Amino acid sequence: MFESFQKLKNGVTIFLSDARMDQDIRPFGSSLWEVIEEAVQLLRPCYEAIVELSAENFATGSKVIPIMMMLMAWYAAADRGILWIPEEGACTQDS
Repeated sequence: MFESFQKLKNGVTIFLSDARMDQDIRPFGSSLWEVIEEAVQLLRPCYEAIVELSAENFATGSKVIPIMMMLMAWYAAADRGILWIPEEGACTQDS
């Protein structure tokens, strides 16, 4: 959902600037867009894991354990500042 919102950044910005006549609506600052971008980057590996595991009727340990280990390694590296952002669909297999 954040990713879709991020892709619509220009449209949202234009809409909010037009809607400024209503004082209850405040435009998003650049810091909020940065937070959204970081959230998309940090949640992408979880999304990819969910997509991969959802492809199976019964996810077995032989699939769950390696995916969980990859997620834990990715987040440990991200915590150390070594951040690799997988592209959408990078973890899924095309059949």
